Amino acid sequence: MIKTLWHDARFALRSLRRHPGFACVAACIVALAIGVNTAVFTVVNGVLLRPLPFADADRLMVVSYWPAYTKGNLGAPAEATAKLIDKMPEASVFTMGDNAYFFGNKAEYDNCYKPRWGRFLSRTYPSPGNHEYENGTNGSGYFDFFGGRPTGDGGGYYSYTLGNWHVIALNSEMPSGSGTAQMEWLRNELSTKRPLCTAVCRAPSVSSSGVSGSKRCE
Repeated sequence: MIKTLWHDARFALRSLRRHPGFACVAACIVALAIGVNTAVFTVVNGVLLRPLPFADADRLMVVSYWPAYTKGNLGAPAEATAKLIDKMPEASVFTMGDNAYFFGNKAEYDNCYKPRWGRFLSRTYPSPGNHEYENGTNGSGYFDFFGGRPTGDGGGYYSYTLGNWHVIALNSEMPSGSGTAQMEWLRNELSTKRPLCTAVCRAPSVSSSGVSGSKRCE
């Protein structure tokens, strides 16, 4: 068998020497195939195979809900996600705005949010959304309810540290363009605090399946 392979290899080399143009094309195809395979493996390894660069990555979980706008129990989704959080007593909780529908006022926080997610208040890091600023409330219900938690001293943006994470909570309803107080604060946070990982929380999400539709972050 080895003799046959050696014979085939010699025959292939002689054929390539007699046809240099074909040899160049073949070499390019082989090189391209190797490059593509390397690129694909690099992506798969980085995204799927290589572990995340921090401890207990398997404990990360996203818990979210959209109110069920049906004739049934509107609080059922919040109850369901709260039961998931009950199973993780050491987990920290953060919100991404629009925490109490429809207007985010104090009454809705007391009657809707508190009975369901209120029991996690001591480990919750909130962020406001556009509904917290509806009807000229300027986030008063949000700030009143979360008064005992970090809320950004009226600006609604702040940061905190969880393990190796530096978490930045922004306020989507406050000016955030170049030169604004929120942007200058963010620049300072990013330039002076450089832990292993940084996460930025801001409402609203790029796309939403809620009844209010999507609102793109700027």
